[in-house]
Amino acid sequence: MTRRGLRASGLEKNLRVQIRTLGDLALTIDMADAVSRSTSETVLSSATALRNAALPGVREVVPAFCSITVHLDAPPRDSAALQARILALLDGDVQEPPERRRFTIPVLYGGAAGPDLDELADLCRLPAAEVVARHGGRAYHVHMLGFLPGFAYLGEVEEALRQPRLDRPRTRVSQGSVAVADAMTAVYPSASPGGWRLIGQTPVRMFDPERAMPCPLAAGDVVTFSPINSARFAELSADVADGYWLEPDA
Repeated sequence: MTRRGLRASGLEKNLRVQIRTLGDLALTIDMADAVSRSTSETVLSSATALRNAALPGVREVVPAFCSITVHLDAPPRDSAALQARILALLDGDVQEPPERRRFTIPVLYGGAAGPDLDELADLCRLPAAEVVARHGGRAYHVHMLGFLPGFAYLGEVEEALRQPRLDRPRTRVSQGSVAVADAMTAVYPSASPGGWRLIGQTPVRMFDPERAMPCPLAAGDVVTFSPINSARFAELSADVADGYWLEPDA
């Protein structure tokens, strides 16, 4: 089921919205083909509208780069009616997304903490210090969480720093590694394989399954990175061991 256009103010317009089933217990709403900040804003506003509507049988609404997945408690009795209701909601007045939270993540750049920083600097034809300054000198929009629990896709990286993923991914990337790939940057919340270029590491935890809210970040949040030295990294690591958790900026 498809429909063209959303009534939006300051958001992406004339999107070709398409709904498709995802197994028996979910629907995916495709809203665009290309990743962009404006598309993300529309996706997040639409997800807010769906949550606020509290449609019967809807268990969870999960936004992604260009789509929203609606998880259901049970197979719908009338899938076409549900899809029509969703499209009607998305055609209605724009919902304001939740208030933006802002976070500052401390990063030790380069060296063993960021083994790809020097190579990235060479590829970008910039001094390593300039790469650090540019990466840490802008605010990033949280487009979505995925890949790993707590893995937040942050965009967009400055054009001058954009390079593709590694040709040969690593079999293990350390928890807290700060990485870039194309227009995105991210923090690995746990040790895993990965092909992004590692430029630094943060001592803070980005995922804790023991907490009521296991990840401090959510789609729509704003993140900046703050360079720190090895001594401060050690201090913060000790604080994290004592229970320090990343909180929104005051």
